[in-house]
Amino acid sequence: MNYTIKITVGFIKSGIFSSKREIELEQLPCVMEACFSENNVSDIKQVDNSFFCCTISSPNSIEEVTKCISDKIVSNFKEVNQHSTPTQKENDCFCLIGESSFLTVSKESGEEEKKSSLIFDENALNSLVGDIDNLIGWDSFKEFAHECADYADDMFKHKSQKSFRSQSYLFAINGGCGLTRGINLLTLLGVYIGAFSQKYYFEYILSDETEGSRICIKDLFGVIYEKNNYGSLICLDISEFLENSKQLTLKNLLIELSHYTNNFNFVFRVPYIEPHELKKVEDMLADILLIKTFTIPPFTDEQLEEKAKEILNDYDFKMDKSACEVFHTLIREEKSDGRFYGLRTVEKVTDKIILQKHKADIRKKVEKRDGIIHKQDIECLAQTLNEKVKDGFEELSEMIGMEKIIESVKEIVTQAKVAVENKKIEHPCMHMRFLGAPGTGKTTVARIIGKIFAENGLLTNGHFFEYEARDLCGQYVGQTAPRTAAICRDAYGSVLFIDEAYDLYRNDIGQNDYGKEALTTLIAEMENHRDNFIVIMAGYKKPMETLMDGNMGLRSRMPYVIEFPSYTKEQLAQIFMLMAQKHFECDPDLGKAVKDYFDNMPQEYIDSEEFPNARYVRNLYERTWSKAAMRTQLQNEKEISLCAADFTAASSEKEFSYQQTNSRKRVGF
Repeated sequence: MNYTIKITVGFIKSGIFSSKREIELEQLPCVMEACFSENNVSDIKQVDNSFFCCTISSPNSIEEVTKCISDKIVSNFKEVNQHSTPTQKENDCFCLIGESSFLTVSKESGEEEKKSSLIFDENALNSLVGDIDNLIGWDSFKEFAHECADYADDMFKHKSQKSFRSQSYLFAINGGCGLTRGINLLTLLGVYIGAFSQKYYFEYILSDETEGSRICIKDLFGVIYEKNNYGSLICLDISEFLENSKQLTLKNLLIELSHYTNNFNFVFRVPYIEPHELKKVEDMLADILLIKTFTIPPFTDEQLEEKAKEILNDYDFKMDKSACEVFHTLIREEKSDGRFYGLRTVEKVTDKIILQKHKADIRKKVEKRDGIIHKQDIECLAQTLNEKVKDGFEELSEMIGMEKIIESVKEIVTQAKVAVENKKIEHPCMHMRFLGAPGTGKTTVARIIGKIFAENGLLTNGHFFEYEARDLCGQYVGQTAPRTAAICRDAYGSVLFIDEAYDLYRNDIGQNDYGKEALTTLIAEMENHRDNFIVIMAGYKKPMETLMDGNMGLRSRMPYVIEFPSYTKEQLAQIFMLMAQKHFECDPDLGKAVKDYFDNMPQEYIDSEEFPNARYVRNLYERTWSKAAMRTQLQNEKEISLCAADFTAASSEKEFSYQQTNSRKRVGF
């Protein structure tokens, strides 16, 4: 019986990395000849500095052959002092020798088996390429798949799959853009052209510790040393190792991985980053490995709609044009808080749409269901779809204490409209600064301003996107500018509201702070799209001044400053009663109790920066109606009404006891 012997030699590790081999490959031919005689050993190859193979002829069983070789290696090399029991799987037998070297013995196939194993299945490959073509986006990967299909037949003729197997890949792609699907298709592509022997793959985030999908370097080699995993693909997210302090560790890891490119196919993932930063990563990898790079840009709104239609089609549903409007509103709402997860979010939204369509059909008692989703079927899912019941200025006028702010907004709108109508006048920057304490209405006014500017033809959409300052920053080098640009792109024709914007400017942060990079990108976007894009930065007055002083280009591009004063005692009481009367019946004694409470609130507390203004009122209102609901339930009443006793019970709780709050001693200076 002929056997193929493969020995993968590991390294003795004093630390994570070392270059001293556990077994000297140069002596392995002598080991083989000692076991089976010189005449029975042929096709000796040392593929690289860690891989040896040959063919031997022996009448013994595969397990006996494996044990004979492993025993001989253990006795010949002093560094190798133990080995595992040979394990047989189908036509192969595996054995761990020493700490990290492996022996594989394979029965050679007969001639018919050899021929059948080298058959090129063109139909299967073309079918796979068709699946890849159906991916949304991924243009560079589609082009690569077609190239592979074109030369696959030639590769089978020359048996040159090793060249393909030695190639590693770099994907620049954000989360939620289909990486897992992509590496699954890449794995199948390698199998169908004969380069990979396994159809499964491993996907990890390279990290300092192993937890969940994260894996440390030591445990990664546990996967690599497992012989049953040979011939598979390993995808590593190396984002956490792009910082300068970790790049040496990453380079050493790449050197180690280069010894295993004949046994594994490696894929490296980084976020979608700036081209010049991606080039640095690519060059570092290419110094050690043969690298093919794929850049996958974030999905456009049109591509997200295409994906939604694809998912719906799987369940025999289709959206008409009006329903697509609802879909885009739902996606915009998902994006507006800075938390969007690409295709995963699209799948969530389409699931909501399908469930609501079922409910709508049942409610309307539709007998013949054609699977067409209409706007009226799903519009209840979108909170902001039908908000335009009142015009923007009417909404502003209903807010407490907004008289001066309304005048400022009217002045800004008038100036912008004059510039639009008079082509001789340059279009002014419409970006604004909102200054004031928390809970003074900045976010609500910013949302309404989007509507007002759209109503006056100054914005095409008038939608509202709210982010905290640090949401614009990436986690890794090169990620910030594309992230900030993508956020701005979503908000073209609308309002981008950035709360506590001064967090982007920190004088005391080291080289890994990306706030200044975000500001640079943001300023460019504000200038380039000044005629159909409004950025509103909000926060306390003094820190905002520091932000402007540190970025002179920013001040000139944000000419409008609107100050939001803290509410007076009377206004706080009015806000409470406005909330209460909007949703509940109120007893006559409630108004007096509310007025007395706020009249007795110390002015020093109201004027302090820590006082949350309308947020304080909202929390107190919600606690009051919670007390009322409990009272109503205990009294077996059907309708909830608010009374003074409910308010007194709520306001006496520690959170709203301003006497106690005001009397607390300051700690520090």
